[in-house]
Amino acid sequence: MDGLSTSVEGEEGQLQQFRDTVEHCFTVVTAISEELRLPEYHMPQNLPLIEQARVMEETTDKLRHRRMERMDSLAKLIEKNASLCQVLQVEPHDIDHNKVPNPEELDQFRRINDALQQERDNRLRRLQELKRDIIPLMADLERQPTSHFERNLLTESEAHFPLSDESLQRVADLKEELFSAKLALTEEFIQVSDKSQAIRQRLKQLDDPASRALEERCRKICPTSLNLLQTELVRLERLKQQNMKAFILEMRVELEGLFNKCFIGKEDRQLFKDFKSDIFNEEVLESHEAECTRLRDYYNQNAHFFNKILRREDVWTKKMEVDKKENDPARFNNRGGQLLRDQQEKAQVEHELKRLDKDLATEIKEWEAQQGVPFFVYGRSYTDFVQEQKDTYEAQKERLKGERKRAKEGGGGGGAGAPMAGKRKMDSQAPQHPGKSSIQKNVSVAGLMQRSPKIQRTGAHL
Repeated sequence: MDGLSTSVEGEEGQLQQFRDTVEHCFTVVTAISEELRLPEYHMPQNLPLIEQARVMEETTDKLRHRRMERMDSLAKLIEKNASLCQVLQVEPHDIDHNKVPNPEELDQFRRINDALQQERDNRLRRLQELKRDIIPLMADLERQPTSHFERNLLTESEAHFPLSDESLQRVADLKEELFSAKLALTEEFIQVSDKSQAIRQRLKQLDDPASRALEERCRKICPTSLNLLQTELVRLERLKQQNMKAFILEMRVELEGLFNKCFIGKEDRQLFKDFKSDIFNEEVLESHEAECTRLRDYYNQNAHFFNKILRREDVWTKKMEVDKKENDPARFNNRGGQLLRDQQEKAQVEHELKRLDKDLATEIKEWEAQQGVPFFVYGRSYTDFVQEQKDTYEAQKERLKGERKRAKEGGGGGGAGAPMAGKRKMDSQAPQHPGKSSIQKNVSVAGLMQRSPKIQRTGAHL
């Protein structure tokens, strides 16, 4: 009996253990299910106690593993979030580190980290682009990093550089500062170089070996090259002062050519008072340089008109030559079809003159509409100039015709010479200009230069 009692007691003890296991596991499963936001767990029924204990233990292990996975995922997300936020220098995501998150919360956290990662990648690319621009600018300016920020940017790893909005803005500001400094350096370099070149040209030292050697050394735009050029400019300026008179006289030769190219008449040339000055100093030289620059710019802006007007005057001269042939009685004695060729030539000249007059009238009208001022030649509009040219020519022809008629009616005496005299008079009154057409004696655009808002005199004489 004692043995049976002991056996029964042992079995009862085992059963109690199973009951305790089932009860404990159920408590744990219920708690974890709440943490995992799972539906209420229902214990399986109609199973032997030992089977219930086994099922509850397995369920408890699965839920504990599931809970651990979520907490591990949360820990990794928190770690990544902290790293990204430190680099971007923003506040980390606010989440309870000890609370088991549900799948939706984990997914939301992942999306937040993905957005932060994308932002970090974008900012890193922006930083790399800025550095690619900054490094050559620093080299061109021969500048070394001076501040802690610059040293951190250019010498430290990008992985340790903060990618905050403020930091990137400072990098962008640094790039803009360096770019402005490079632009200012380039402008000054070009100005000093151009001044030196102009003085060397005046001094006729363009092929000087020392100058060429300096040009080779100063091909790269940098502070060292600029310092060398500035030193050379000081030397050239001293030479310029020693050759001031020669400079001014040489510029007057250039001005004379520009006056001719721009069809400027005597009265308009006299407006530049320093042209006749017998004082040779820096102020007079600067006024000559300004006048040359103004006329060069004006000619370049209107070269199309000047060339077409010259072409028109060449045709006009040809017309007068053809008319002279037509009035020559000896032409009827020519043989071999010369008379027909003269008539064909006259038709061609008349056609070309008509075309050029039409083109110039249209183009000048458009120009005047755009500029708001008339196109002047010798103080009057080009249209009036052409009309006066034609009227004068017709009057000369009528006068010559009258002289011939009077010579014919008067008979003997000076009759034979009268037509030639009239012809010589007509020729002598025609505008003359060596190597150029008649208009180069009569046409000037100085009136336009005085009135156009785009062409302003800058010399001291005004």
